[in-house]
Amino acid sequence: FTHNNEILGRLRSDVQRSKIIMINFHIDENGCGNFKFELNELPDFEIIPLCLIKIRLADTQFFWYCGEIQSVPDVGTQRDSFEYSGFGLNRYLKELKSDGDYDLGYDIGEVVADIVQIKIAPECPILFNNAETEQDTGVILANKIELGKYGLDKVMDTLGDMAGCDWGVDGEGKFYFEFRDDETIQRTFKVGKNVNEFKPELNFTEIKNAIMVQRQEVRGSGGSGWAVAGLYNDESSIKKYERKELEYQIPGYFADAEADIIGNA
Repeated sequence: FTHNNEILGRLRSDVQRSKIIMINFHIDENGCGNFKFELNELPDFEIIPLCLIKIRLADTQFFWYCGEIQSVPDVGTQRDSFEYSGFGLNRYLKELKSDGDYDLGYDIGEVVADIVQIKIAPECPILFNNAETEQDTGVILANKIELGKYGLDKVMDTLGDMAGCDWGVDGEGKFYFEFRDDETIQRTFKVGKNVNEFKPELNFTEIKNAIMVQRQEVRGSGGSGWAVAGLYNDESSIKKYERKELEYQIPGYFADAEADIIGNA
């Protein structure tokens, strides 16, 4: 696809003489991650850097993945295969910054929607999706915030933690900001025939039950670096899994109430 969503060509894996040797893509906590795919011969259309790849699995009507091609093979040399790679569109948020600020009284969801429409969608292929952007989170800014110094991925991480929402870019290239659902299925394990025993393992590195929220000291305060804004412990988790610490840093303009929201999330 082009950035204007025009189709350059299609490749299929469900045909007798498919050009696709391998395709590998990752879905991370913010949607589409890195990808790569390998062909046994060049397609009948040109695959160029910065064009988009969208992946549909089986007979589903929606795309599971959307990414941007960054690396293409040198087609001028003789080779047995051709490898392409790139990253998911959420990577753009690491590079983009917002130079705006928002006054107290705004809902977190309104801030997110404004950032996506004004600062993200015009600068990259990410699309604003009103239906998947929760704009009435019920969490209101208690202080004016300035966003100019921070990458938009960090801004979205912080706003998402405050509102209890997950953010990312889906397989259609659309941004989403939605409430977290504790009952959402996180992983599905399919046990095939001849498998008599299945032992899922808990990833203890993901457990964090003792959180220190640090706030950046503002200019003119006489201090430098980070100051403790709050300590938050989950005693039942500590008793079960031992103490697993996490340090979380927030901008200096965040108030104690906002630190509490993040620490208790």
